[in-house]
Amino acid sequence: MANAGTSAVGGAGAGSGGSAAGTTAGSMTAAGVSGGGASAAGSGGTAVVAGASGTGGAAGTAGASGAAGASGAAGAAGAGAFAWPAGKTAAVSLTYDDGLDGQLAHAIPLLDAKGIKATFFISSFPGVDKDWALPNATSALTPRQQAWLAVGAAGHEIADHTVNHPCVPAVNPGQAAGFRNSDYDLARITAELDDSKVRIARIGAVMPFTFAYPCYSDALGVGAPTGAMVTVLGMQMPQGTVFTGEVNSRFFAARGSKEGIADPATLDIHAVAYVPAGPRTTTDTTPTLAQLTAIIDMTIAQHGWLVLLFHGVAGDTLPTKCDNGLTYAPQTCVIDYLDTPTATHDGVINYLAGKPEVWTTRFKDVAQHVAMQRGL
Repeated sequence: MANAGTSAVGGAGAGSGGSAAGTTAGSMTAAGVSGGGASAAGSGGTAVVAGASGTGGAAGTAGASGAAGASGAAGAAGAGAFAWPAGKTAAVSLTYDDGLDGQLAHAIPLLDAKGIKATFFISSFPGVDKDWALPNATSALTPRQQAWLAVGAAGHEIADHTVNHPCVPAVNPGQAAGFRNSDYDLARITAELDDSKVRIARIGAVMPFTFAYPCYSDALGVGAPTGAMVTVLGMQMPQGTVFTGEVNSRFFAARGSKEGIADPATLDIHAVAYVPAGPRTTTDTTPTLAQLTAIIDMTIAQHGWLVLLFHGVAGDTLPTKCDNGLTYAPQTCVIDYLDTPTATHDGVINYLAGKPEVWTTRFKDVAQHVAMQRGL
């Protein structure tokens, strides 16, 4: 398969023809603290503090001029009353999706060098049973899977992202038939969630497991349209049967598809907001290092929790202009998409390494602390 263009995994926006309304990073930094909560999943809204789903909009608080703005009870002041551990003032979790080889080749060595632990939400390509990062339940682990097992053993979080990464063609036009949201029903997605838990355990996932919805599926659901419409990537799309209840009962916490800085005092632990650290689609703008560090600074000022989402990393310096199928050869041929360039990716990690007031740690660690502090 080619490593450029439409992704075989149908990742979150990979190969999409949809036009996002600008990156969250851009709109957040441009709006400062005057923006409201993200208006819809992946819409590029000017999210500042995202609270519990459905609070003050689709995900978050009103703007600074509103009753629950950045200086209001549900905004930064509310987050400021939240107690982070060991005198920290904010939390950041670096999350990486789909188990891409560039994460193994580039991100993990840098994270380890800086003493930072991250979360890797692992899935497979649609219909690929055991030849990508995610093993099946019984076959011997491949060299790639053994590499991910070592990542978990080193203290990083291996987490769940489904098996086949279901997606809708409106988000990923190259999504394989049979693995689109409309091809699923509630029974099939439930069985896949159970299967995925068995698989991630084989490469080092440790309970309690956490989850990241692929391709805005918390909003889009599965199966036939129910008549409701949701906004994704600035487009109105039909909503199928929502399966958030099935996720909530199986996973301790989940990253949702709303965008913004999460308010630990009010967030829904099964719908934690995030900020994309790379493009959402092949036509989306890639956030700059300056934009991402500005959001980190906003998180510190708001005493919030920033969950950054990466897919491909360092595609400008890794060997990506090649076609090696699914063969594991990260030093010679890397499948890469929705890439965050080397300078931006590494700059974020180096910036966080120089911020001792920030608790930079795994998604699960922060979720557990939030649950403990709030008695969830």
